[in-house]
Amino acid sequence: MIDCLFPVVTIIIPIFNVEKYVVQCIQSVIAQSYENIEILCIDDQGTDRSMDEVSSLALLDKRIRVLKHVTNLGLGSARNTGIREARGEFIYFLDADDWLKPKAIESLVAKAVSEAADIVIGASSAFSDNDVTTIKKKTKSINKWLNIREVPDSVSIVSFYEALEKIPCVAWGKLYKYEFLRKNKLEFIDKNICHEDDGFHVKCMSCEPKIAYSTEDGYQYRIRSSSLMKFDSGGRPDSEMHKKISIEDALDYLKKTQKDVSFTKITKDFYWKCFAFKWCFITFYWGRDSKVLKFWRISLIKQVRRDGEIKIQILGVPIWKRKISWSE
Repeated sequence: MIDCLFPVVTIIIPIFNVEKYVVQCIQSVIAQSYENIEILCIDDQGTDRSMDEVSSLALLDKRIRVLKHVTNLGLGSARNTGIREARGEFIYFLDADDWLKPKAIESLVAKAVSEAADIVIGASSAFSDNDVTTIKKKTKSINKWLNIREVPDSVSIVSFYEALEKIPCVAWGKLYKYEFLRKNKLEFIDKNICHEDDGFHVKCMSCEPKIAYSTEDGYQYRIRSSSLMKFDSGGRPDSEMHKKISIEDALDYLKKTQKDVSFTKITKDFYWKCFAFKWCFITFYWGRDSKVLKFWRISLIKQVRRDGEIKIQILGVPIWKRKISWSE
């Protein structure tokens, strides 16, 4: 029987090559003031001693359960495994290199119960162990993005674009009602890519959830220099390609679940602007004839197709005009 006052929260932690951080992460969960939790650690077959650390902690706390993948399937698939195995009334995603302040879960559950919310968005803070100037600037920028609160308490067609624009698309730091995920068949794209959160966010918002907000600073997001999205030495914007794949998965979900066509149109409009902005940035930073721009245009723009004629301008000056459409 579900305890209405103290419902079980399932905290899902994918584990992959995080030996340096995983103990701090799990210990911060064990130390939560809200004790009615289960901790699912998903072994995604890394190559370091992360799982040795997890196993040691599991011996000390019976709330920890370990689930194993046969091969490395990626962050999205690990979270899906956690959702399918969850026993809690609420789901919370936590990355193994991050950690929580003691009242993080308590504050979210209080909001979820008092406001009968499908999703509770908690306040988060980004930090870095590295004092490099570029990383410090990135940290400041992410902190500003994480704590946007000027959005409605429920999502509809009318407020869908605003939800995509103002609610951080990350899955972590939010408390999801399990029944909301189950009823709407909400899962991450089952591919080993980054930006799996983008598509999941679109799917969730299209299901018109009731949203609540907690001002308690709970989730502590670690910025690692090795994990910052960069162009590699060959100039391949792989992260943007992964974002495209994730969004196309969301568009497929909208079609399969027969959502109002307005959700599809708004999603395309929003993410096209994101891609177009990146195109403008690359043009400005590397120049029109650079290898980076040529690769980006050929590999992304031609594949990220959208009905109609697109005009890109900077300060009113046209710099690009072309007819393209999204793939079916």
